[in-house]
Amino acid sequence: MTTAHGNTDKAGPFSHLFKRRYSCPNMLNSLPMTRFKDLVDQAKPLLCDPDALTLAQLGSLLPLDLWQRVDISDTKVGFKRPGIHILYRSDWHPPICHFNHGTGEWTDEECIRFNQDLWYVHILHPTVEFLMCNKSHSEWDNATSPPPLRHKFSYHVERGGVYLLQGGELYGLRSGVDYVDLLCILDRMARASAEAHVLYFTHWTSPHIHFRKPNSRWTEPAGIVCNAFSGRVWHAAMPFYHGVSFLLHDGDGSFWDRAPGNGNYVLRDAGLYLLVEGRILRPECLRRRQNLLRFVVPGLKLALADASAGPFAKPSMAASPGSSPTTRTTQPPSLPTSSPPGSPSYSPSSRPAES
Repeated sequence: MTTAHGNTDKAGPFSHLFKRRYSCPNMLNSLPMTRFKDLVDQAKPLLCDPDALTLAQLGSLLPLDLWQRVDISDTKVGFKRPGIHILYRSDWHPPICHFNHGTGEWTDEECIRFNQDLWYVHILHPTVEFLMCNKSHSEWDNATSPPPLRHKFSYHVERGGVYLLQGGELYGLRSGVDYVDLLCILDRMARASAEAHVLYFTHWTSPHIHFRKPNSRWTEPAGIVCNAFSGRVWHAAMPFYHGVSFLLHDGDGSFWDRAPGNGNYVLRDAGLYLLVEGRILRPECLRRRQNLLRFVVPGLKLALADASAGPFAKPSMAASPGSSPTTRTTQPPSLPTSSPPGSPSYSPSSRPAES
């Protein structure tokens, strides 16, 4: 067992504990490991809803705190309707959409609240010029040309579809779904179910996870075995408690993966995460990390097929909203080494330290 001081003792004073199995109903070990397919099964209604799939793209565009509050099952939007659908991030209550659809006459349409600071307006025309303002028309949100000109002008939309306007930028949401969108939906479902799911990148062939809720005891050795996901990616699930701590080992307790600084990994929110080289990433990060996404896609495709989830056959690889698909890199990611630093002791007087 690798100690916190970096000395290696394969046998270790507690290595005999890893040969035992525990069935006490009060132990976290007795909880069945939720499969990734179970998470997909729970999310099937959203995975089969075109509007929810469209809104899932907001996971890569909105700040995390706002994205978490967006109800992607909301029924007051209907993106199948023809025309232009605008989601607008604003602290005006309510904002007004001031638009002209080519007739020369300007019309006001009051936005309806979609979420706390996210508003929605539907314009039944395929081409429109518009601005946003507050209800008294005393403050305006204009498009701004790049420096050094910085001219003020209207926003222009040349075809029907769904758009997000925030911070002076207008984003066109894609009509097709990609794998990052699906992972964002699964992240939302994990949050709704108060579960924490981790996709773990490692060379180990049988990683185990140990976890505990705050001020409680750890899972007993040898922990809970992770489920195979795809290639060198493994899946682990935990019931979520705010501040839940976890770490992983290679299966026999010889080597441990702990957070940087030799501490424990800690999650503050339920959801779906990726653990790569000591870093905890969120699903939307994969839009910029295509080299990691390609390791996740095979397992995701298998889970979707097993659950018969979604009307799609082959979702596209991740693409930036409003742009062409990103070219995938062929360079594989570097994965955790076989000897992560540090190892907790499971003696009654010595448990893993809090991060």
